[in-house]
Amino acid sequence: MSKFKSKPDSTNRELVEMQRAEAARAEAKEKARQERLRYGRDMIEATFNGGTVAGLPTTAYRDVWKQDNPAGNLALSAFGMGTPNKKPTGTWVKEAYEVPGQSQSLSGIGQDFYENYRKSLEGFYKPDIENQFAEARSQNLFDLARKGLLRSSVSADRAGDLVRDKANADTRVASEIEGQVTGLKGDVNSAKQKAYGLLTSTEDPTTAANTALTEVNAIQTRKPQFSALGDLFASALNSYSTFRNAQAARQALASVPARSPNQSSGVTYQ
Repeated sequence: MSKFKSKPDSTNRELVEMQRAEAARAEAKEKARQERLRYGRDMIEATFNGGTVAGLPTTAYRDVWKQDNPAGNLALSAFGMGTPNKKPTGTWVKEAYEVPGQSQSLSGIGQDFYENYRKSLEGFYKPDIENQFAEARSQNLFDLARKGLLRSSVSADRAGDLVRDKANADTRVASEIEGQVTGLKGDVNSAKQKAYGLLTSTEDPTTAANTALTEVNAIQTRKPQFSALGDLFASALNSYSTFRNAQAARQALASVPARSPNQSSGVTYQ
């Protein structure tokens, strides 16, 4: 065996250092990518639902003195194991370090937005139903009083018909309101998924966040869709008139005397 120790292979050492440096770069690149995706997701959620988002960290640089001769040389020299340096030598180098990003808070689309949307619809439809119901009851009482039927079974039937029609109108309006609010929430979810899809495809958190903000602004300016209810109680008010007209027609027909088969109808043909 040789009494001389083998010197390290400088080529292998350089290769190892290159591999380590490449691995470090790849790790830093992936860390930055994950941080961008995290920031994009947080921005999308906060834009739609509200919350505070930690900003993307930034890289800053500072001057650091890198000494060439380790301080240990001076200590070792006291035992005759090294040559002391009379003056430390080295260079100033730029050292990178991470600065946390600035946080920001967003209000998002709160539950009050949906409640106000619902209240706008209710404020349009419910007063219309109540006004029509009150007017129909007044018209019904006047009509029954004019015909002397306030204490009749017809009066009770008509009152029941009006209440039934009002319940149907309330149910119809409630379904319409719920449908619009549900549709609004569905549109909000679709807009959020659109922003997420953009983030995934581009990995650009700024573009995704701007898209989310544009979608939210458009949704928050949306107005409810109103449609006229029409005459809700026409059938109830007209039912008695239809009944009386049919009854009068039957009575008139019954009052016509029956004719024998050979009896003339009184029509003269020329």
